[in-house]
Amino acid sequence: MRIYIENLTNVNLSKIEKFIKNKKINYYAYTDCGIFIYNEKSLQKIDFHDKPVAYIKNYSNKYDLILDDSFIKYGNIYNSLPYNHKLEEVIETTYSLRDKSFVNLIVESNNNDELLNFYLETKENIENLPIKEDICTLLSMIN
Repeated sequence: MRIYIENLTNVNLSKIEKFIKNKKINYYAYTDCGIFIYNEKSLQKIDFHDKPVAYIKNYSNKYDLILDDSFIKYGNIYNSLPYNHKLEEVIETTYSLRDKSFVNLIVESNNNDELLNFYLETKENIENLPIKEDICTLLSMIN
C-alpha cells in the first residue's frame, strides 16, 4: 500500500540521508500505446490496476493520509519503443529506519534534484504501534 501525505508541504531530506536503503534510476516512456519502464533489467509496458483510495484525517493527531492499494503489473518485455514517445528519467530513492523495516519512504526526483513524488509504502496495518511509530518518525524527520 502506498501512503500519501496531504498536508506535508516542506520536505527536507537532509536529515534522513543516512537512512538510504536503495537508489535506482528508471526511465519512463510515455507513448500512444501506453507507459513503458526501462531500467537496468528490461523494457516493459506498465499496466495500472486502480483501486479506491481511503482517507485518514488527523493520523497520530498530525497528518492527513491517503491510502492507495492500487498496484502496477509489468507486462511483456519489449525490444524497442514506439517511435512517438516522451522519455522521463526518474531517480527512485528508498529510505528505511532499519534493515528489514516494514515501512519505507520512497522519493522520486529528476536529475535536477526536483522532487516529483514521495510516499510511504507498507504491507502492514498502519494502526499497529510499531508501524505507526515508524511512519510518524519518518514524517517528522522530513518535515
